[in-house]
Amino acid sequence: MWGAVIGDLAGSIYEYQQTKHFSKLNPKELINERSFYSDDTILTIAILDAILNDKNYEYYLKKYAKEFLTYKPEFTPYFKGIFSPGFTKWALDQKNGKSIGNGAMMRISAVGYLFNNKKDIINNVRLATIPSHNSLEAINSATTIALIIFLARLGFSKEEIIKKLNLKLNYSDFNGFNTTCYKTIDNFYMHYLLQIALKNRC
Repeated sequence: MWGAVIGDLAGSIYEYQQTKHFSKLNPKELINERSFYSDDTILTIAILDAILNDKNYEYYLKKYAKEFLTYKPEFTPYFKGIFSPGFTKWALDQKNGKSIGNGAMMRISAVGYLFNNKKDIINNVRLATIPSHNSLEAINSATTIALIIFLARLGFSKEEIIKKLNLKLNYSDFNGFNTTCYKTIDNFYMHYLLQIALKNRC
């Protein structure tokens, strides 16, 4: 769980820049004084809150979205709002939740961390994802992330996780920013996720 929040803080000051043009990053420190929490941390906590209470994922996702709707980091330049336009419309009951956006993956870590068997993880990933991301792409991708976290918790190595989940690592060059689940998970990002999960499994 800390890994999800720390990762969000570390990447927060670069996301806007990377959506406009691709540039290599070489930060001198993981988190600096300009770092901030984004929608990914907010919705990760929403999922956590739901698990610790009644597992009404839609209620908690919308609750947190509405509470933080006007939150904007003191960072320039930044997006117009903390949440994507599509997610905002969904949270305000103005749009059906059929997104394929990678936000479904970014917020799912609590499921992999708090449930203790594969069946419960798969079921709760689906329940946590379908309210706003009711698409096979989002559900499959979020399930992969949650299972990586779960297996890392159990002490499996990177190689064992790859084999157990039948993962195919793709080391193609990263030459552009995207927001869809499959394209995000299909790049070197999968290798990065495995490394982070293993480092934070304790």
